[in-house]
Amino acid sequence: MSTVSNLTMKRIQRLRKFLRNNEGAALIEFAMVVPVLLYLLMGIIEFGIVFHLMSLSTYAANEAARVGKTGNSYAAGSRDAAIKQTVEQVLAPWMKNDQELVLSTQSYGSFGDLGAAGIPGAGNSGELVLYTITLNWPVLTPVLGAAFGRDGTVPITARVLVKSEAF
Repeated sequence: MSTVSNLTMKRIQRLRKFLRNNEGAALIEFAMVVPVLLYLLMGIIEFGIVFHLMSLSTYAANEAARVGKTGNSYAAGSRDAAIKQTVEQVLAPWMKNDQELVLSTQSYGSFGDLGAAGIPGAGNSGELVLYTITLNWPVLTPVLGAAFGRDGTVPITARVLVKSEAF
């Protein structure tokens, strides 16, 4: 009987020694925390990209309005083509294909007409023109896509309303 209790005591002592040993605990904690931190970092980067694209889309809309309101002749051919070319030049580094970008122009005769549907196109001399740019950004982090996007994309929209010059 003393051999059984002696063997049991040795096992208990080994178990206690094993439980007191904390070598490798930092590695296990690191392995548990790193995926969460990397995911959080990816989300921060994604938010930064989206905010940058919001600013860039507003800039593209302003440039399109600047080009479209003068009524000058353009190397691209028509005013509409020049407006589209201007927007694409600004946003091209961020687009994978043309389906991600939607550009629309609506012209209105006066401020009183703004509530109704406008006439598609860059308008005529002295008309109000609403330039709307929507960039459908494909989301890299699934949590951001679930929270703010739809179908894996975040729509980034910028609008500018200008009055065309007399031409």
